[in-house]
Amino acid sequence: MTSVARVSGPVRGCPGARGFGGVRVTTRFHQLPLLSVPERLTDAGYSDMIAFARARRSEWASDARLAIAYAEDALRVPGTTAQTRAWCSRQAAISHAMAGDATSCERYLADAYGLLDDDSPAPPWAGEFRVARTGTLAAEARCWLTMAPAKAVGLYEDALRDWPHAEARDGAVHQARLAIACAQTGEIDRAKAEGRRALAITKAANSATATRELRRLRNALAA
Repeated sequence: MTSVARVSGPVRGCPGARGFGGVRVTTRFHQLPLLSVPERLTDAGYSDMIAFARARRSEWASDARLAIAYAEDALRVPGTTAQTRAWCSRQAAISHAMAGDATSCERYLADAYGLLDDDSPAPPWAGEFRVARTGTLAAEARCWLTMAPAKAVGLYEDALRDWPHAEARDGAVHQARLAIACAQTGEIDRAKAEGRRALAITKAANSATATRELRRLRNALAA
């Protein structure tokens, strides 16, 4: 059996990641093959961790087919909380957007929004973090940034309007993507202004992902 229970550092890039039961979780969870959920982990209450790891692997996949497979595999893990299913549904929507499948994307977004109404406890991978409407709006915006950037602008505006200060690193990413959406729709002056805002937040938050997105913005403005 693949060893997955070793503990070390946090799951990098996870908003609010605190581990499970006070224990930091190694990224070795992400190395599990598709559809492999060891019985001893599900019995111990680790279903949410396994599903989250699948969805994170989907997030990192550069190939749309693999991204979809990992995200949908995450949603098949039994016994997960509504919060975890909402996060995985968001990632499934983003993965289908990568493939240009708007119908499937919108179906998973609807699932994610619907699951937000469930008053389930925060999942073990999240600590005090909760999957909320602001983050789901940002996920929807990311979908449309891929498929139809003009639709992404208003969604990013809505998400950032109430973005929590405690999640500044993720806020910097979404601010940069708003700038990219503006650039891709021909709003060059606004794209530059939003980019300057994103740069200021990125410097304060030290976000590697936002830095990468600002490089995308620079390329979009130079095109």
